[in-house]
Amino acid sequence: MTSVPKAFVGTWKGPFRLTFAGTEISAGTFTVVLTEGGTGERVGTVNQFDAFGNFTCEDDITLTSATEDTLLVEGRASAKPHNRCTSGAHTVKLKLNGERLEYTSDEPRAGNPTATLDRFR
Repeated sequence: MTSVPKAFVGTWKGPFRLTFAGTEISAGTFTVVLTEGGTGERVGTVNQFDAFGNFTCEDDITLTSATEDTLLVEGRASAKPHNRCTSGAHTVKLKLNGERLEYTSDEPRAGNPTATLDRFR
């Protein structure tokens, strides 16, 4: 596949965890918005909020590859004001698991965040 399957399109929300000093901890929530698009195109955003609900980071995500149930995307900090994301690009795997979306980031500087998200809209 070279585009985002319709099953992914929409808004997904839920708590995320990260690894800090060898321990996995709850760290806040993610809101992932996915749109239609093809390989090499911006297909959405990931907004991160801390445990108190304060905005901390927004990544733009670009589609790298797609199957029926898995997207590989490249995340990179957006130009949103007050963004406190890590610099540079990182890989995120988004996998449908029933009615939920599993989020796995390969970004050690951010604690390799993971989440299981529910469809919001």
